[in-house]
Amino acid sequence: MTRINTSITILLLALLCACDREGTTPIEEEPREKVYRIPIVVHVLHFGDALGFGDNIPESQIISQIQVLNEDFRRKVGTNGFNNHPDGADAGIEFFLAKKDSEGNETNGIVRIDLNEVPIPPFSGNRIAIGAFHSIWDPNSYLNIWTFPGPKDFGIGESRFPISDLPGLENEKDFLIPGVDFLSGFPTEEVDGIAVTAKHFGRTSLDSPYNLGRTATHEIGHFLGLLHVWGNAAAEGTCLADDHCEDTPPTAKRITGSPEEVLSCDGTPAMIENYMDYADDGRMNIFTVDQVKRMRYVLEHSIRRKTLHTPEELL
Repeated sequence: MTRINTSITILLLALLCACDREGTTPIEEEPREKVYRIPIVVHVLHFGDALGFGDNIPESQIISQIQVLNEDFRRKVGTNGFNNHPDGADAGIEFFLAKKDSEGNETNGIVRIDLNEVPIPPFSGNRIAIGAFHSIWDPNSYLNIWTFPGPKDFGIGESRFPISDLPGLENEKDFLIPGVDFLSGFPTEEVDGIAVTAKHFGRTSLDSPYNLGRTATHEIGHFLGLLHVWGNAAAEGTCLADDHCEDTPPTAKRITGSPEEVLSCDGTPAMIENYMDYADDGRMNIFTVDQVKRMRYVLEHSIRRKTLHTPEELL
């Protein structure tokens, strides 16, 4: 995902389609009380900044991002993540900073990498990419998130899609959402997760419409199998693309900024507030029932996603 400042519940029934307008991928009935809890490790990539300054962001900013994710994915009343839309849904997905590393040692779930100290092989490309590769934790057990140096004028994020038979994903084995492009070049089983510019990670005082932590919400949506509501870049502007979710009105192109109203391809109001579009952070507040079905299906069936959560956790 690249968000640029220019013009930028669940009702699970047995054997229903997986949010598919065209296919018939069945989603198995599951107990709705199940809450998926996902451990996160945040890798803070920086170029020698003092702790808490510049791109070496403070722990408080990281914690604020975890709070935002839980507000958004749980549709929490009294927060920016709440909506009263009839198609809005609580995803039943929660996130927490890892408390144990892969060796069983205690951790705060935050790793800081000074990129100046990362050894770079001769003729290699992006120092940030090499830093990400060297810092990754087991993607079968942790959601890896990298924050990295980037400009303040626009929020940039990147995400790996899951390997899945869901419509829109069934042919993807190593799919990367275009963005900063530093996770590409590595096999998915080695580098899997999301990346977000440090300045747009969590709630900040940055003078930007992307200062409320919704870039990470959007990217984790991709990580859990969601497509943009307007489809993909190749079909943008045509109304031909599909996100395979019945309850997201189809739009011809991305919606940026915070417009009063935009009409969808069928003439109904577009869902400007959907996390899987590009509206300003302050405008976003909804995952739909069908989007939630997709994410929960991925967490039950997808390689490296089905091992991430603690399924014994109940409401």
